[in-house]
Order: sequence, then structure tokens, then C-alpha cells
Amino acid sequence: MSAITREEIEKQIKELYYESGNLVGLMRDIDSDLRREDSEYYNKHIYSMRGRLKSADSIFLKLKRKEKEDILDLPDLLGLRAYCLYDEDVILAHKKIIQYLFNKNKLFLPLEINIYSSWGPERIQEFLRIIKSNIPKELQPGPGRADTSESKNTLEIIAYNHNNTRKQLKINVTGKASGYKSIHYLFSPTTREKLNSVLCELQLRTIIQDVWAEIEHNISYKKANIHPHVKKLFNNLSNFLENAENQISTIREIQSKDHLLHDLSKTTPIYLYLHYDDRIKVEHHFEQQGLLDEYINYKNTINSENVKNKSREAIANAESMLSSLKQRMSQNITLDYFFDMELAYISILRNKRQDALNIYKKHLHSADQLMRYAIYFRKGEIEYLNERYEDSFDSFDKCERIIESIKNEAHPINLFNVYQRLANIYWSLGEEYIDIALKKQHIAFDIFKRHNDLFDNNDVAKSSLYNNLCWYHLVKCNKYYDSFDHKTESKDAFTENLQQAEFFYNLIINLPFKQQNTTHTAAWFCYTKFLSVEKLNSDYFSQPSEESVISEKKKWLEDAIEWCKETLENKDNYGLIPVKSRELQMDHIQTILQEAKTFEQSGY
Repeated sequence: MSAITREEIEKQIKELYYESGNLVGLMRDIDSDLRREDSEYYNKHIYSMRGRLKSADSIFLKLKRKEKEDILDLPDLLGLRAYCLYDEDVILAHKKIIQYLFNKNKLFLPLEINIYSSWGPERIQEFLRIIKSNIPKELQPGPGRADTSESKNTLEIIAYNHNNTRKQLKINVTGKASGYKSIHYLFSPTTREKLNSVLCELQLRTIIQDVWAEIEHNISYKKANIHPHVKKLFNNLSNFLENAENQISTIREIQSKDHLLHDLSKTTPIYLYLHYDDRIKVEHHFEQQGLLDEYINYKNTINSENVKNKSREAIANAESMLSSLKQRMSQNITLDYFFDMELAYISILRNKRQDALNIYKKHLHSADQLMRYAIYFRKGEIEYLNERYEDSFDSFDKCERIIESIKNEAHPINLFNVYQRLANIYWSLGEEYIDIALKKQHIAFDIFKRHNDLFDNNDVAKSSLYNNLCWYHLVKCNKYYDSFDHKTESKDAFTENLQQAEFFYNLIINLPFKQQNTTHTAAWFCYTKFLSVEKLNSDYFSQPSEESVISEKKKWLEDAIEWCKETLENKDNYGLIPVKSRELQMDHIQTILQEAKTFEQSGY
């Protein structure tokens, strides 16, 4: 018989949870501290958290089972779990949790850490090293007053709470036969009088480890006479999930390396210099003060290939010229805007994005409509580079809305560059954004057609424009290719996009200057035509002869191979992510050459 009744338990937990103890508030505080972005303990490796307060029924049963009479004897009245997506994140999250529990303000008194795992000895030692190295000096034992003892499975460290009372932190490293894998931190709050004796538990594990633990808990926990075969199967499942986590880690490692290339490419993407629209009349101000030549020299410098290639010397020279101009000019609102925009652009080139962002934010509310579209565009670019995509999209939308209202006043080359860049950015985010990218690219093409005379000597702009439009339509072709045979709408969409791609392919082949990524696009277009010959000529009533089909396929495959050769010889790569672009090119070239070999072996 229990000495404490369920009614008494309910009364105690009401006081502890909601009234004077406010354990609910403590749970919210811990969750918020460990997840809040501006917290010193914030750790992006903690994917999510969950908390619960033990119910009266659960307390009653546990006291009965443990033959205890005081709810404060239970180690997990407050239970929290922190989840990691990846196994390798556990050690980083562990470090942040240790720093939080051993906070210099002595918010908590850590009592026990249990490491249940099949991690190897090196990983275990790293867990222990983190614990010892993150205990603040004021909590560490003083000379001659404490001793540290270590054994194979248990490490004991003497620490002190805020009242200088000696406490023992016990660290247990054990492996459970069932395969359970987690870290449990047992602690007491020290800043809330009513909670000093309450024991709280925080568990750290990966989401996959939690799936196993939840299923095992549901089937086995508090159950008698678990079948030996079930125990063995749980152990096997634990090993299986460990292998799955290893594969996930491998996938993440590959993706991380890929992301590093993407990040590297992101250090130099904003090289398009935006012109000042005619109504602002920047040149007029410099001419009035006799500094037009100096201004033109600066413009030539900031637009030079050396600056675009991020030559430190060239950027420093441009910054020095800008500073000299500013010192010699009488200031007004227009020139304040000019000098700040130039300084922001130079900050971007120097990879000082936050400095540039601060300048743009400063002018958002003071600049007029004609100036603001460029500010929102630049702001969106920086937010994209910082991977704040929601903010980036919002800035780009505002930029486009302003352009719609002042399009006849905005500089056409600026508008072309803005929409060309928007298409590139949306495309870089994945194929699910292909429709948006294609729409932006066609807007750029319409601007190009209306102001063709402004692009007469800009072969790079033409090459990029035709290449992107051809490539995006090829991507759309690929989207419909697999369902081509059994869906009429897929065949129609495929045919329409292939015709559009062919239109821009014909513009590409007539260009005097062709980039590496443009010749690659041409090769892939020819290969797509090769693949589609039979499908597009499969109409029962107008089916061509086998000989003509083979002849057409051979022609497109030969053209594809010629473009592959030109791609390998071409060194001019203006892709958004040149390293990734080259990687894709090589993959496509290998695919085309292998297809050619198979075609030849078939006797064609």
C-alpha cells in the first residue's frame, strides 16, 4: 500500500507545476533558451525540442513500482528531449547543453549524466572531455578540497553549487543490451526556491534514435515477460538504424562538400553594376563641380574586369577614388545616395555583406520609387547569399512591384540585369522553381528585344540570355519526357518546350562568341532531339521510315558530339556556379559519348 494517495499527488503537482513552483514556466524557459536564435546557447544542431510534465497517474504508478513515497524522489518530474537530425550533431549539441547547465549564473545544479550508447571509445572520451572542459572555474574543486576518480564505466567530478555546498556530479557510461542510444542529463533548478529539490531530466538523441526508443518503449517498457526473440529483434533494429544513420551521415557529407562549392561560388556573384537612372542625373552633379573626368575614371575602374574578378588591388583603388571624389564634392541628397550605393557595392565586393545591407536599409525609407527598386534588388541578393530565402523573395517581390509602377523611367539595362539575375537565382534554388525562373528569363528577353540597340556590342549578355532560355526549356522537356507515352498533355508540353528550346538553339549557333556553358547547352539540346526523334515521329498515320528516323537520330547525335568537343576546348564559363556547371558538363558529355558508342555498336 502506498503511503501517499493519488489525491495528495494531484495537490502537490498542482502547486509545483502551476502555482508557487511554476515548473511549467521553467520548462518553457529551458526550451526557449536552448532554441532561441539570439541566445548564447542557441545551437543549430538541435533540430527540435519537446517537453512534458509527469502526470499524476504516471507518478502514482512509478512511486508504487519504486516503493517511494515522495514525488520529489522521482528523477523526471520535468522531462525534456532535444533532437538532432544527424548523429554527428549530437556531440555539438552536447557541448551547448553542458555549457547551459553549468551556466556561470548557476541556474542549475547538474547531478548526473548518463550516456547510454554504442558509440566507440574515442567518441565517449570526447563526450567526457567536453563535460570537464566546460565546467566554469568557479564551480571546479579547489586545491586539496576535492578529488576526481575515474573508472572504466563511471567518472565522478566534485563541483560546487551557488551556496558552496559540495555536490557530486556522476557520469555513467553504459551500453544497454536493447540497443538504446541517448544521453540523459539530471539536474535541479537552483534559482527557484520551491523547485530546489525537484529533479529534472533532459534527454539528447537523434530523431532516428528517438523513433527506435518510442517503439521500444511502447512495446517493452513496463511490460513483464518480453519474448527473447522480441529483445533480439529490437537489438537488430538498433543496429539497422545505426547503419541507416551512417548512410545519412555519408549523404550529408557529400552534400556538405557540394554545398561548400556552392558557398564558394556565392562569394563572387554580385558583379553586375547597376546604372543610375537618367532622372537622378549623377553625371550632371559632377560636371557642375568640374569633376566629370574623375567621375568617369572611377566608373571605368569600378566596371573593370579586375574589379569583377575581385582583385583586391583594383577594389582598393576604386574605393580610394570614391573617397577622393566624396571629399571634393559638395553634398546633396542625390550625391549622398550615390556615394552610399557605391560604398555598399564595394562592401559586397569585399564580402562585407552586413555593411552593405545596413546601407541599403538606411535608404529604403528616404529614397524615392525610382531609387528603391535597385535597393530592394540588392537587399534581396544579399539575403539570398545569406540563405534567408523568405526575406530575399520578399525583397525581390517589392523590387518587381516598384518596377511595374516606374518601368518607363528605369534604365533598360538595369531591368534586363535584374530579371536575368532573378532567373538565375530562382533556378539555383532547384528545379521546382523552373517555372518562375523561365518567366523572369522571358521578361529579360522581352526587354532585350525592345532595346536591342543597347546590347549590340554585348556578346556575353546575348550568350547568357540565349543559353538560359534554351536550357530552362530543356529542363521543362525533361520534366515531361517520362510521361510522354501515356499522357497527351505531357507530349504537348514536351513538344512546345522543345520548339522553344530549338528557337534559342538557333540563336546560339549564330553567335560569334560562345561561352563554355552555351556550347554545353547546345550539346544537350542536340542530345534531347536525338532522344525525341522516335517519340515525336510515332504518329500512326504519318510514321516515317526506319531509315529516315535513324538518319535524323545520327545527325543530332553527331552534332551533340561536335558541341561536346567545343565545350571541352572552351575555357569561358559564365555559369552561376562555375565549378558545379563544369561538373554537370562532364557528366552530360560522358552520357552523350556513351550513347554514341551504344548507337555505333548497334550497327548504325
